[in-house]
Amino acid sequence: NRDKNGEKGTAHFLFSGILPSTRESATALPLALLTNQEGQFELLVNNDSRHQPPLFQQTVDKFKTLLLKASISPFLLAGSRFLDLKDEKHIHFDPGKTLLKDEGKKLLQRFQTLFDAHPRLALEIRGVADPVADRESLKKMRLREITSQAMMVPSAKRSPTPGQTIPNQPIAVPPSPAKITIDDFELKQLAYDRAFNVYDYCTTELGGDSKNFILLEEVELAMDAVAGHRVDLRVTTNAQSMEKTDEQQDNKE
Repeated sequence: NRDKNGEKGTAHFLFSGILPSTRESATALPLALLTNQEGQFELLVNNDSRHQPPLFQQTVDKFKTLLLKASISPFLLAGSRFLDLKDEKHIHFDPGKTLLKDEGKKLLQRFQTLFDAHPRLALEIRGVADPVADRESLKKMRLREITSQAMMVPSAKRSPTPGQTIPNQPIAVPPSPAKITIDDFELKQLAYDRAFNVYDYCTTELGGDSKNFILLEEVELAMDAVAGHRVDLRVTTNAQSMEKTDEQQDNKE
């Protein structure tokens, strides 16, 4: 579109079937964020033929600007609708627990909305456990369990017959907390169970496509600035980001 003098205007490009060289390339995530459900993305370039370089160069420069935005924060390419997700990288759990809380569910619902609009995206899900807080919490739960079992009273007591003496039964003494150990294997299992619960909620309760959620087998034991009893989230691309749509394949044929 140009003004009546033919000097100013807006070029509207509709790209289809543009794929990155690999899923790890610098353009993979920007392209996934720009691409809609039909496998297309549009690019608007304001063109002033009097003062600006040729349209082709302007188009290249506009795409470079998009890549720069993506390097700062990929969500800048998804528009203001999803800017609330740009700093969301964790789902927190109570120490020693794997129950997904309501705030975590609400966050995952937002990610599902993002993937509905940009189906070439995916969410990597990695479980994390805190070697201090989670270990102490698991020790306390283990101690409560052992104590509860030790204090169980039989449902019926055997009464002595006349002239019979029943010997005193030894009282079970629960171990001290210092004697209860939680090894790294148990912590890693806790971390994985957290990640699995996140994945299961997304693909079962939310009905999300499994291609949009990547459950990582590798977990982490962390003591960093962020509470370690959590699941880490990372927006990336899925296998579909490297595939043409059926319609694009038909057009090629």
